[in-house]
Amino acid sequence: MAQTHPHFLIVIFPAQGHINPAFQFAKRLTQLGVKVIFTITISAYNKINKAGKIPDGFNFAVFSDGYDDGFNSKINDTTTFLTQFRNRGTQSLKETLISNAENGTPVSCVVYTLLLPWAAKVARDLHVPSAPLWIQPASVLRVYYYYFNG
Repeated sequence: MAQTHPHFLIVIFPAQGHINPAFQFAKRLTQLGVKVIFTITISAYNKINKAGKIPDGFNFAVFSDGYDDGFNSKINDTTTFLTQFRNRGTQSLKETLISNAENGTPVSCVVYTLLLPWAAKVARDLHVPSAPLWIQPASVLRVYYYYFNG
């Protein structure tokens, strides 16, 4: 049976400044009838769940980044964290995309927040369109533009 509605998979960096804008974007998508799945770490999911902030109708593909109790920059090495997050996130995203395709609900677009360019590569390798979700104010984009274009 062919899928009739768009199906987005949103990959989120596990930080509040990434999660909240992604949730707002997803709420607007669901109002349009788009099915949304979030790929997020166990620690971030637990924080959201504990705070009672999981919106109705959202589905999650939760994965372990090796820091299931949360990342602490005073204790943990940032480089190791980012490497593990990328490696485990890449594998989880790949498995989620393949699983959805095999179950007859293929993802029509992967959307990812800043710091996750590897999500675009995974999507491209599996022939799924992708797009970054710009979560910073538009004024920051303007600063970048003038910095890089004189």
